[in-house]
Amino acid sequence: MNKQLRKDLILGLVGGISLPFIIALIIFTVFRNQGSQTDFIELLGNSELMSPFIRMGLIGNGVMFWLFLRRDREMVCRGILLATLLYGVYVVAMVFKS
Repeated sequence: MNKQLRKDLILGLVGGISLPFIIALIIFTVFRNQGSQTDFIELLGNSELMSPFIRMGLIGNGVMFWLFLRRDREMVCRGILLATLLYGVYVVAMVFKS
C-alpha cells in the first residue's frame, strides 16, 4: 500500500471516530440544557444514556461516507467504515453490559 492510500485510510478512520463523538456532544448539549461537557465525558461509560447519542452521531458517518464515495475516495471510505464498525462493537458491548 502506498503512502497516499495509507494517509487516506487514516484520515477516514480519524474522521469516522471523531465526527460521531462531536455530533453526540452537540446533541447532548442541545437536549440537556443544564448539562456540560464534563457531564458528557462522565456519561461515556453509562450504556443506557450514551448509546443513543452515539447511534445518532453515526448518522454523520453515513453522510461523510456518501460524500467521499461520490468523490471516488475509496480508501477514506474504508477508514470511515472501519470506524463505524468499531463504534458498532462499542454500542453492542454497552447494551449487553447493562
